Amino acid sequence: MLTYREAKNIGIIAFDRPDSPVNLLDGECLTKLGIMLDEIKGKTTIKALVILSMKPNIFIAGADISEIENITDPDDGQKKAEFGQKILNKIEDLDIPTIAVIDGVALGGGCELALACDYRVSTFNPKVRIGLPEVNLGFVPGFGGTYRLPRIVGLSEGMKMILSGKPVDADKALRSGLVDQLFPQKGLEHQMLAFVEDIVEGKFKKDKYSPKKKKGVPGFLEGNRIGHGIIFKESRKSVMKLTKGFYPAPLQAIDVVSQNLYCGRDKGLLIESKAFGKLSVTDVSKNCIKVFYLSEKYRKLKAPDSDGVSAKNIQRCGVLGAGIMGGGIAQLMSYKDIFTRMKDINHEAVAKGYQAAAKVYQGLIKKRRLSKSEAAAKMAQITGTVDYSGFNRADIVIEAVVEKMEIKQKVFK
Repeated sequence: MLTYREAKNIGIIAFDRPDSPVNLLDGECLTKLGIMLDEIKGKTTIKALVILSMKPNIFIAGADISEIENITDPDDGQKKAEFGQKILNKIEDLDIPTIAVIDGVALGGGCELALACDYRVSTFNPKVRIGLPEVNLGFVPGFGGTYRLPRIVGLSEGMKMILSGKPVDADKALRSGLVDQLFPQKGLEHQMLAFVEDIVEGKFKKDKYSPKKKKGVPGFLEGNRIGHGIIFKESRKSVMKLTKGFYPAPLQAIDVVSQNLYCGRDKGLLIESKAFGKLSVTDVSKNCIKVFYLSEKYRKLKAPDSDGVSAKNIQRCGVLGAGIMGGGIAQLMSYKDIFTRMKDINHEAVAKGYQAAAKVYQGLIKKRRLSKSEAAAKMAQITGTVDYSGFNRADIVIEAVVEKMEIKQKVFK
């Protein structure tokens, strides 16, 4: 499950859970990690510690949900959170630099382990997803996520990640300061060791809890308690609008961060662990976990006798019906670098499709998810027509015509 080796006076901990496609931070794994960290602390020859995974496309998928599912007492939930916090604190408290190498999914406890490290690097792997999805399971992060994430990426970005539960890709993680460097997968260990050497020799320095400076209003809001109060107020307003107050986890997360942002680590983590214990036993959390299991079950569901069937490589798409719906579909396809041909009955409808796609791309530019040139290149992959020219080359056709049965029947015929 856990192995340790050394290369050029650099310690390397590798996660590789046996007989499982993912790594999980269950009680047994955390115990072994704690013992290993105690041993490393006593080594005087080690200059730095690297933590990575041997599994393809996976760093650590999170804590073991089955252990959380079985919590029935808030005190037990709090103790489980405190145990995980204690182990991750050992990483943060080492006298040597610690570096998490993320080449895939790092969610929940996996993200929190990476946050405990001094540095985080990621690969360009499109499978990289880093985040804290705990609110989607009805509780708050319990291994230090509410304390560390806002201090690393800034309060506004940290609250967005915690309250939405949505992970970010490698590019967004780099821009937000969640990771410090991106490396190609090929030759990763060589580049990673070179990066660690730069850290050890003082060529790469940073303050772990100094998020990237922002300008204008965002910078003002991040820089003082008045601004923080506005961020918390707007966060609460947004959550109430979405949940009407019936979903306690995001509201509790706001309360936790608003308290532990201004106190030391021990007190801050205690606030978090108490909230985790309280929420982990609620009916909302238990039901959210059931929904998670169901979604995982049916996401992997296969049609009978389909074991030998592989997915078709989709390079070209036809969209029947432009307008807002067709334009939105075309945008999504072109975003994935799939050449898309929209068809409608007149050029005005096709133009509306272009406008709908362009509006989405303008939003991505505004959010700095894409540059203007990148958005233009992807828009160029969308073409329009009022006949079926080009559809004979499509790998897939998506129907998006008006919601009238007779028209849909005619189209399918």
